[in-house]
Amino acid sequence: MNNWALFSAICKKQPLDDIKEYFGVKIGLYFVWFGYYTCMLIPASVVGVLCFLYASP
Repeated sequence: MNNWALFSAICKKQPLDDIKEYFGVKIGLYFVWFGYYTCMLIPASVVGVLCFLYASP
């Protein structure tokens, strides 16, 4: 768990159980929600970039 927050570990999953045990349920739920929200923004950002590239002259 010592290196999960490093930039080089950006593609690794978060240790959600360890976060929940260390910080508590409220902060653990925040990390779960923020990870889910970020993953759901990826398709929207791809569509936005495609629309931007299509609309640019």
